[in-house]
Amino acid sequence: MLIRMLISQMMCQCYFDRTYIVIILTLIFCLYSVSLSPKDLEVEGVGKYPYMVVVCQIRNIDIVKLCGGTLIQPQWVLTSHTCKVADNSIIETEEALDIVVASVYNLNLIMEAAIRPVKVWMKHPEYGKNDYAVTNDIALINLESAYIINQNMQPIMLSSEYALHNKELHIQSGYCNFIFWKISKAKENIHARKPWLVKESRSTILQQLTVKFVPHETCLANYVHGVIITHGQFCVQVAEEKPFPLEHSGGPLVCQDIQVGIFTWQKVVNETLVVAVFTRIDAFERYITSVVSNLVFANISSFRTISEIMMRARKYSQFKRRGSGTMYHTDNILSLTIAVLSVILSF
Repeated sequence: MLIRMLISQMMCQCYFDRTYIVIILTLIFCLYSVSLSPKDLEVEGVGKYPYMVVVCQIRNIDIVKLCGGTLIQPQWVLTSHTCKVADNSIIETEEALDIVVASVYNLNLIMEAAIRPVKVWMKHPEYGKNDYAVTNDIALINLESAYIINQNMQPIMLSSEYALHNKELHIQSGYCNFIFWKISKAKENIHARKPWLVKESRSTILQQLTVKFVPHETCLANYVHGVIITHGQFCVQVAEEKPFPLEHSGGPLVCQDIQVGIFTWQKVVNETLVVAVFTRIDAFERYITSVVSNLVFANISSFRTISEIMMRARKYSQFKRRGSGTMYHTDNILSLTIAVLSVILSF
């Protein structure tokens, strides 16, 4: 009888210990699974540049990156028009849908970020591009719906003449950064199930380069012969001894959280010297204000019909459903947890 009681007590104690082990292992597994969530990995870098967005184009279930940009209001994005027209692969048909993606630091996690369809892409009415100059290289994007402003999505302050005057010391000292995603020479696709197929992992992460301003005269005389730099542009030199990456048009030039420029084009002078030309934000302050305030909205030539809007909404919803195959979703974590518990309890 005594032996039976001892055995029974030992079995209860063993079951009690096993239960605790199961609970502890479950908690550890759940915490580890959550730590692998793309959203958590993404948020770590997003907060540093809450105004950065990437402009893309949906083609069936693929996404092609067009350019970088900045959120200037919950429903407005500022970018370069050259980044769109320079890509010969851009499709201007009903089969393609332009989108803006905010709150993204690593482009591999783009399917977990905040996506908005583009309602209107509005270039400057006097935009021009030829062999001698790129002028008025600025575009404003109106979104189908506004972003909800939070710690990871915030509009950037744009420079004015007053702001530039007060930041002159910092500008001349080289305390300004060009912020961009490093994109390889060949256009890369972001697939719904295999997002952003790139050859090097670094090219998916948002980066910055420190630059210093170069006077117009110096830039024209020494660096960019035969090219016109207008009063609506300025020239910068990469302060760090490494060249600008290719195809990053639309990225902002930021001086202490104030956007002063939009990247337009670059020239590699030699292996250690790269200069770039940016559109001056302060030169287009009135234009930006007038567009955002709807004062020139009547100049937009194409308004979408109800059938077009419904077609776009259906295409967007289909794309989102196809893109839901990302790892580490809640249902995947639950299934894995149940499987682990079943194995442990079977012993």
